[in-house]
Amino acid sequence: MVIPDDSILSALWNSPQDDEARALAACYAPVLRFDAREPFLPLAAGYTIFRHTGTSPSFQRGRQIELVPEGQPPASFAIEYAIWWDWDIGHLLVHTYLSQQAFEPSGDFSQVFRFAPQMLVPWPALCDWMPVRVNACLDRLAREIQPADYRFLRVGHRGAAAHAPDNTLLGFRRAAALGADMVECDVQVTADGQVVVVHDPYLTVADGCIRPIRRSTLAELQAVDLGEGEHIPTLAEAIEVCKDEQLGTYIELKDGAALPGVVHALREQDFVHHTIAGSFRPDWLMEVKTAMPELATSILFGSPHLDAVRLAQSVRATYVRPCWERFPHPSSLLTPEWVARVREAELGIICWHEERPEEIAALRHVGVDGICSDAPELLRGPQSKE
Repeated sequence: MVIPDDSILSALWNSPQDDEARALAACYAPVLRFDAREPFLPLAAGYTIFRHTGTSPSFQRGRQIELVPEGQPPASFAIEYAIWWDWDIGHLLVHTYLSQQAFEPSGDFSQVFRFAPQMLVPWPALCDWMPVRVNACLDRLAREIQPADYRFLRVGHRGAAAHAPDNTLLGFRRAAALGADMVECDVQVTADGQVVVVHDPYLTVADGCIRPIRRSTLAELQAVDLGEGEHIPTLAEAIEVCKDEQLGTYIELKDGAALPGVVHALREQDFVHHTIAGSFRPDWLMEVKTAMPELATSILFGSPHLDAVRLAQSVRATYVRPCWERFPHPSSLLTPEWVARVREAELGIICWHEERPEEIAALRHVGVDGICSDAPELLRGPQSKE
């Protein structure tokens, strides 16, 4: 989305740099092909020229650029290009904007894009510029997009509880097929220290016996059929399915003993930035936030009479999550005054699980950031183009 009279972009293109380096980067700049109907094209690329083997400055995981690959002739130099598209900003306002621009791909990749030399800048210049650009785009969209038009997060409650056994891998896959962005799952810990995805503190075996989660091993629990051949998954297994299905996770903490395992799994599987952790327990939420400050968190509460903003601020939460599904018309509790105060505190709003179309429509009008549902397809909206 190129902003008219784009002084911010012009400032990047005019960044001081070495003319010979830019000429070299322009000589080898990639040529890209886009769908003929694609409206968004790159605006710039930050380049790094390697004369010796070194670590990529722009790739988050620290990729090594090898100029002397094993068994191959050495290279004189290598050039890495970090390409900038505005639409790659991971924010709900941008998601909303892109939803409004959705198109049916033609399959015709005849739109050829070549970088003009002025679009190539040293990587440090692009890196310093990006926060300024992102904030400018978000400020613009906040002015132009009304809350009722927000593309909120569609969260499948316990997977897709209306269509599959709760908290199962099958439920997660069905949620993805029904248009969910994330799946809500509950975590507890077994007797042998495994973090598992399950809501209740026990499973009921076919013969009616109760198998407590905390006093049972993973093998004992996974022997229980949850329906449709599904068995209790570990958090690690759930994350792998979410990766495969391009889903985020909304992890509700049901057992304080599971917190270290949750932190470990998110770091080990590199899924922190695709996760929101939520809990009714402020102390548990503060523990995970302290261990993992970059993790988005959500404070759950049931009473409409408490001060949601102060509660969230006390644990540095990212979102407030009122759990008001028991009320006949819970959306009416999200008054303009209540919402304004939450927004002034720079907090997001994720709502209870909701299956009533009229309530979902009302929440859409309020402009919340996320809604949970046992039936994720209800969250797509009647006019959805996605």
